Amino acid sequence: MTGSLWLSRVDFDLRHRTTRLALADARALYRIVLDAFPGVTSRQQAGVVYLYAPATAGQPPRLLVQSTAKPDWSFLPTYRGQSAAQVKDISPFWDQVVTGARYRFRLTASPSRAVGGHGGNRIRGSRTPIRDPTEQIDWLTRVLHGAAELTHVQVTAPATMTGRRGDRTLTLTSVTFSGALAVTDPGRLRQQTIAGIGPGKAYGNGLLAMASQPQQHRPPHARGGDAIWRVHTASDRVCPAQAAVIRYAFQTPPPGASAPRTRG
Repeated sequence: MTGSLWLSRVDFDLRHRTTRLALADARALYRIVLDAFPGVTSRQQAGVVYLYAPATAGQPPRLLVQSTAKPDWSFLPTYRGQSAAQVKDISPFWDQVVTGARYRFRLTASPSRAVGGHGGNRIRGSRTPIRDPTEQIDWLTRVLHGAAELTHVQVTAPATMTGRRGDRTLTLTSVTFSGALAVTDPGRLRQQTIAGIGPGKAYGNGLLAMASQPQQHRPPHARGGDAIWRVHTASDRVCPAQAAVIRYAFQTPPPGASAPRTRG
């Protein structure tokens, strides 16, 4: 497969007032993301999907940004005197993805369905959230059909975020899926990962994080407790950039994840 794919991990310093204000609004956060790509006016131009995680004990507010263009984060204030961002090319990871390979994954997305208009006609841009956990998993299964099959999946309770567009207040409902998948079409899965999964990508949804799941290890969910949130060992053969994603994504269950719904 060709073409670079970049992953940025950005840690924010809440001592900066401008940072605190920006992180309080989804649209402001989106503008920060786009500022890393000079001349870009929409995320599609740079192939951007991203995920934001608020501060937790021992971890600052953190932004993961995947893009097909290399970003420049030099405009950001430093974090503890060092560069706020780490940027790596993760395309080598995707060069090794083959049919039948199994990976752990995590995805924050906004499962929804189109709302039919008069006479059953679809209203462009009108969607309603899918709230039933079983239907949410069915939604993800359909979205990944032809690219990957879910072998185990759990989903957290919904979370909402708000932002503004002009004089309107926007509310988006998201859930986090995690578990294991088997690749059925590497090229198609890569294309979906670059494009982002599902709607609401301008608001931090759609970034699919994956890490190798060696066959000699039992699936993480089979080992009890919070094992699914951890990287196993160095023998997982995760490329450095993807390891950074998984260490972040799987280390600590997000708020509302104490009692996830599970299938598989």
